[in-house]
Amino acid sequence: MKYILIAALLAVASTSAAADKLTQETAEASVTKYLQENVNDPAKLSIVAFGGADLSQCSLWIGPEDYTRDERDQYPDYFKPAKHKGWAIICKYRASNALGAIVLNEQGFILNESGRVVKLVSVHSIKVNAKK
Repeated sequence: MKYILIAALLAVASTSAAADKLTQETAEASVTKYLQENVNDPAKLSIVAFGGADLSQCSLWIGPEDYTRDERDQYPDYFKPAKHKGWAIICKYRASNALGAIVLNEQGFILNESGRVVKLVSVHSIKVNAKK
């Protein structure tokens, strides 16, 4: 019984330690998995580029969603620091649309600290803050 309890505690500790070590590579793998599960034809999915940062270095848009990138730059007060830990990733990828045509997409993804995609956002909704 004592060994089962120790094993359970070690499993919980290693899981929480792994959550603290979310890296760019594991965040990219989570986004790739999410896309493979959600695009129309996963066999035709092609990742073009990734860009991302730890959410502690990012601000997220909280203003109206219909603003263009230029309009968003005019209202910097609508960009607020992220309130939770995780990653913001921008992914450019090619995938087939509902008609079967291959189209280029660019999407922002918000991941929690365990690496799970929790929100899709416009690429214009993520701003990486300058390091001080």
